[in-house]
Amino acid sequence: MKPYFNAWVLVLGSLLLTSLAVSFGCGNGRPETCSVTGQVLYRGRAVPGADVIFLCEGNRPASAITDEAGHFELTTFTSADGALPGKYAVIISKTAPRNPAQNGSPYPDVKQLLPRQYTNPRCSGLEVTVSPDGENDFTFELHD
Repeated sequence: MKPYFNAWVLVLGSLLLTSLAVSFGCGNGRPETCSVTGQVLYRGRAVPGADVIFLCEGNRPASAITDEAGHFELTTFTSADGALPGKYAVIISKTAPRNPAQNGSPYPDVKQLLPRQYTNPRCSGLEVTVSPDGENDFTFELHD
């Protein structure tokens, strides 16, 4: 092959890569998330230290831990960045150690402090839609 042909291939390849980079934007390469906040209540009281997980088929899950007032801000990629738009099943759990680890297991036996139904996305009954145009502030009132 002639040397000038290789140079043209290199130039055209560089132009193609540059145009692709410009067409996809200069962002971090992740999809845009929506701010999502909320509160978890059980028997009318705030639930501190609860795990809140938003699950969506085909989307990355988002999660948070509630503060002392039961409030949360979801995280998908970076702290408190929210969730991707879509319909989510929500699971909420809070556990406490029941007994220290036994039989050499590194994991302690834990008890669930909220009704078990809320730990299963098929049984929780908690569904929300995260919208890029919405407020996305959800209150979950849990009952026995």
